[in-house]
Amino acid sequence: MKLFKWRWLKYDFIGFAIAVLFAGISFTPSLLPRPPLLQGVIAGLAAVSGYIFGCLLSWLLRHLISWRPSARTVKYSWFVLLGATVVTAAVMLPLGNHWQNQLHDSMGLEAPPVVASPGIFIITAIIFIGLIALGRGIRALARLIAKPVRRVVPQRIVRPVSAVLAIFLLYTAIDGVLFRYINEGVNSTFSLSDGGTDDGAFQPEAAERSGSPGSLNTWESLGRTGRNFVSQGPTVEELTQFSGEPAQLPIRAYAGLESADTTRARAESAVEDMKQAGGFQREAIVVNTTTGTGWINESSAAAVEYLFNGDVAQVGIQYSYLPSWISYLGDQEKAQKAGQELFEAVYDQWAELEEDNRPKLYVFGESLGSYGSEAAFSSIHDVVNRTDGAVWVGPTSFNELHERLVDARDPGSPAWLPIVDGGETVRFVTSPEQLARPNPVWEHPRVVYLQHPSDPIVWWTPDLFLSKPDWLREDAAQGVSEMTWIPGVTFWQLAADLPFAIDVPDGYGHNYAIDLADMWVAVTGPDDWSEADTTRLREAIDGLVRPD
Repeated sequence: MKLFKWRWLKYDFIGFAIAVLFAGISFTPSLLPRPPLLQGVIAGLAAVSGYIFGCLLSWLLRHLISWRPSARTVKYSWFVLLGATVVTAAVMLPLGNHWQNQLHDSMGLEAPPVVASPGIFIITAIIFIGLIALGRGIRALARLIAKPVRRVVPQRIVRPVSAVLAIFLLYTAIDGVLFRYINEGVNSTFSLSDGGTDDGAFQPEAAERSGSPGSLNTWESLGRTGRNFVSQGPTVEELTQFSGEPAQLPIRAYAGLESADTTRARAESAVEDMKQAGGFQREAIVVNTTTGTGWINESSAAAVEYLFNGDVAQVGIQYSYLPSWISYLGDQEKAQKAGQELFEAVYDQWAELEEDNRPKLYVFGESLGSYGSEAAFSSIHDVVNRTDGAVWVGPTSFNELHERLVDARDPGSPAWLPIVDGGETVRFVTSPEQLARPNPVWEHPRVVYLQHPSDPIVWWTPDLFLSKPDWLREDAAQGVSEMTWIPGVTFWQLAADLPFAIDVPDGYGHNYAIDLADMWVAVTGPDDWSEADTTRLREAIDGLVRPD
C-alpha cells in the first residue's frame, strides 16, 4: 500500500523533512508576543519555505548520487518521518507556550489563557497543503503552455520559457485584476472610517487651527486623523501653568485627502493655512510627515508645544486611507512624495524670509512618516543645512538615509545602536539615557533616531529570507538576544509581527510615546532647562497617544 496515493498529496521526502524542521523552529520567539492563530500561519509559511529548500536539495542529490533506496526503505522512512513530525509537534507546542509567556512577562503583559494550542497545527497544515497545491497548479499550467511553446522555441529551453510564461500570466491576472479589486476594496473600506469623527474631536473655532470657520481647509475635508490633530493639544491655560509665563495657542495646520486633488496641492493648502494663521511669525515650525492614515503622534506634537510655550506652528498632510503597516508594505512612494512636497512647500516660503526673522525649522516623522520625511533630504548634511533639527522615530528598514548612516557607523558600534561620526550630529537611541552617548557635548543642529530593539517595523526586510542581518549577527540588544536567525523562518516571524507592532506597552515594539519628550528636549536644547523640567514634560504628555 503506497502512502499518499493522490498525487496532489504526494510529497518529496527530503522536502517534507525540512518543512517539519522549519515549522518546528518557527515556534522560537521573535520580537513580539503572538496569538495561536498567527503562530499557525507562521509555521505554515515556514514549512513551505523549508519544503522548497528541501526539494532543491533533493533534486541536487538525485543528480549527484546514483544510489536509490528500495521501496521498502522508502515506506519505512516515511513512517519514521511521520513519527518524528508528531514528536516535533509534541515538543514544540509546550516550548512555544513557554517562550510566549516569557515574552509577555518581559513586556509587563498578562499572558492570555492559551498562547499555544493544538489547533495551530490545523492552520499549519491548511496553509502548507494549500500553497504547495498552488505551486503545483503553476507547474501544471506551465506544462500546458509547453505544448504550443515547443513549436516555436528550441527543446532545451521549453521548460524555463513555459515556467516564465505561466508565472507572467498569473502575475498579470493577480496584479491587474485581483490586486486592483483588493486595493479598491481596502481603500474603500478604510475611506469609510476616515469619514468618521472620534469621540472628543470637535471643530475648532480659533483661527490658529485648520478646519475652523476661517480656515482654507474645511473641517469635513481633514479626515478622521486630521480632525483629531487640530482639535487636540494643550490649551493656553495648560501651557501657561507649565511654563509660568503667558502662552500662545499653538498653530496646527493640516490638509486631508479631500482638501485637494494632488499631494502638491494639499501641501500648498496646508502651508497657506499655516501662513494665514501667522505660522511664519512663530518661534518655530515643525513639519510633520504623517503615517499612512495621516496620523501625527500627539505625544510629539504636544511636547513641542510645551517646549515653546505655544509659540510654534505645526503642519501635516494626509496621503492615504490605509493603516501604517499596510501603507508600509505597499504605499511607500506616496509617503516619499508627501514628505518631499510638504517640506519644500514650507521651505520655499521660509527661505524668502530675512535670515534674522526666520522661525526655527524642525522636521518630524514616525514609522512610514520618517521614511517620507527623510526623502526631502539628499544627505545628513542637507538636513543640517536646511533645518534646525530632526526627530525620526521607528524608522523603516527602507529608510535610505537611515541605512546609509548605519552602514557608515563607527567601528565597534552595533547596527541596532550605531554611533556615526562620533555622535557629532546624529544620535541613535533606544531610550533617553543614550542621548548623551558617546559624548555629552553635542552641537546644533541635532538629529535623533529613536528605535526600539523590539520594533519589527525597524528590522523587517526581504533580505531576512536568505541573509542574516547585522543586528542579529552582533551583540544583540536586550529583549532580542533569544532570537536566532533561520533562513526562510525569521523572515516570516518578523513579517507576522508587523500588524501587531503597536499592540504592546510604551517602550516596546512600535509604540513610541513618553520618550518623545526627551527627544525634543535634546533636539531643541531649550535654555535654562533641567532634568526636573523634562520629568514634568514627560508627565504632561503621558497617555496622549491614540492608535493610528
